[in-house]
Amino acid sequence: MGAKKLSIDDKAVFFDVYLNCYGNSNRLKQALFAALTTTGLPDTSRPILKKLLVNLALVPDGSALALPLNHEFYGRIEAKNAGLSYFKVKKVLDALLQHKFVQVIKGTEATGITRVYPCYKLQRHLKMLSDIIYLEKSDAGMLVLRNKHKEDLYIQQNEETLSIIRNLAAINEHLLKFKYTAIDKRFFPQLTRVFNLDLESGGRFYCHVYQSLSRKKGERQTIKIDERETVELDYKAMHPNILYALANATAPADPYSVPGFARDDAKVALNIMFNAETEKAALGAIQHNEKLSKRYSEEEAISLMQELVAHNLPIAQFLSSGAGVKLQFLDSKLCEAILLQAVEDNIAVLPVHDSFICQKQDEAYLARVMQEKAEQVLNVKLRVEKK
Repeated sequence: MGAKKLSIDDKAVFFDVYLNCYGNSNRLKQALFAALTTTGLPDTSRPILKKLLVNLALVPDGSALALPLNHEFYGRIEAKNAGLSYFKVKKVLDALLQHKFVQVIKGTEATGITRVYPCYKLQRHLKMLSDIIYLEKSDAGMLVLRNKHKEDLYIQQNEETLSIIRNLAAINEHLLKFKYTAIDKRFFPQLTRVFNLDLESGGRFYCHVYQSLSRKKGERQTIKIDERETVELDYKAMHPNILYALANATAPADPYSVPGFARDDAKVALNIMFNAETEKAALGAIQHNEKLSKRYSEEEAISLMQELVAHNLPIAQFLSSGAGVKLQFLDSKLCEAILLQAVEDNIAVLPVHDSFICQKQDEAYLARVMQEKAEQVLNVKLRVEKK
């Protein structure tokens, strides 16, 4: 089955993002490289040749690959981690040009962006490559399945996994249409979905480059999209409210508010209880959790757990039962629906698990979509608030 052709909108970010997706691929069609042996490139150039060819394979017919050819770009940590340098990339491009595999239009000194068009003798080989693009993305970590020890498991390619990857590819392609900065530095968000044990556990969307920014330190608030300020919207008490809906019970005004304990501590503890598989595991995790306001003694931790159970009695069956990964799967389905709607409506939305970042001008749009999708996907009404 052929892969969906991805588009680029004249932005240099396309090349550097997809380098990371395909950098470690070892299953490219050998016939393609056999056809390029006349370039005379040494074996050490083959990794860069692979990266460049995969990017060219994704370019729609008649379009060009926007290739950064400036020293500043290759001085960035992303390029260095991918094993790239200005001179290495230029050497490969010059060889392809010399043997008429590509045509190029050099960019201006200001942009440093060169447009690379595959010639016919290369296009016929790239068509073979396009048939395995989705497999290469999956192998590179776009879709990850892990066991309880966080070790990667083999993912069988079938309609279910290909559907997940297609949706994620469409979301990641859409994200490339916008410019992102945080703490006055540009970043390129590309999402990975991580499942636990099976494809109905976990499944959340991860992108360390911006999700690791601290809200308490004010780092996440510096995120800008196309030079515009952003806002982060959050589902209030998302997991407790989902469980109350499943239990056909009415949730309290605040599932995290219990007497004698700080709300933030109670929230951390209740989420621990959702994820822990036993009460003993939950107790130990609460005693040693660094997010709590203090170090809880065993007696204090037991008291906090008891208060939370009493306050949330209708969903007590889900506590310390390992329900967390199933809850994450539900919120990941909701997240996917929100992001796909944003793709359709051409709105930039960055997920942070159960919260979402957008331009301030799109706040009302995002709040509406978050509420609508919660009802459509989970059949539950969730309150949306600004963080």
